[in-house]
Formats: sequence, structure tokens, C-alpha cells
Amino acid sequence: MGDVVISLVLRELNLIPQLEVTPASVLVTVFSRELQAESLKLAAHMRQEGINVTCYPEPVKLPKQFKFADRMGMKAALVLGPDEVAHGRITLKDLVNGTQENLERAAVLQSVIRLLERH
Repeated sequence: MGDVVISLVLRELNLIPQLEVTPASVLVTVFSRELQAESLKLAAHMRQEGINVTCYPEPVKLPKQFKFADRMGMKAALVLGPDEVAHGRITLKDLVNGTQENLERAAVLQSVIRLLERH
């Protein structure tokens, strides 16, 4: 009972801080079990470059992964499907405005940085 009263008082006095749901701004999707290692490599590379990313833990349909990213407040998603891997490309989806672009791997880091600066 005491914890409820304390939380009500803190809320009324506006003393409960607003916390970020996740520090990650970018989701790396996992298209399939076969491509999961590629997604993990991409996530590791982005982290080495200073981008906070989360890699979805399992291969499920992309809309479910996008919905997760949206709930977590992420700004972008990187998609590595079979077509992207076959052509050495990555799809960058802007989760704020819903647009997406298919990029060469070398251009992804700079594109992600620009997208995060805009949002």
C-alpha cells in the first residue's frame, strides 16, 4: 500500500523521470535463420562505428519486427533479405516517415547517421 501512495505522490509532484524505452535507435531485422548470421555481423559492424543498434532475436515476419521497433521508439530499421544479400545491398527503412531506400553496403553507415540526425 505504501508503494502505491509514494508513486501517486511522485506522479503528482512530477518527480517521475521520463526514461528512454531503449537506447538503440536502429533495428537490424532478421529475415530468416539462414541470414541471421549476416544480420548479426551487420549489427556488430554498426556498433563498432558507434551506432546503437538492436538485432531482432529471431526470424519472424518483417511487419512484426517493424512494430517492435516502433513500440521501442527506434528511428530506423535495416533489412537484409535474400535479394539484398545477393546484390550486396541493404534496405534502410525510416520508421518515422515510412520511407525506405535500397543502398549499397558502403553507403549504409552514412545514410543511417544522416537519418538519425534528422530525427
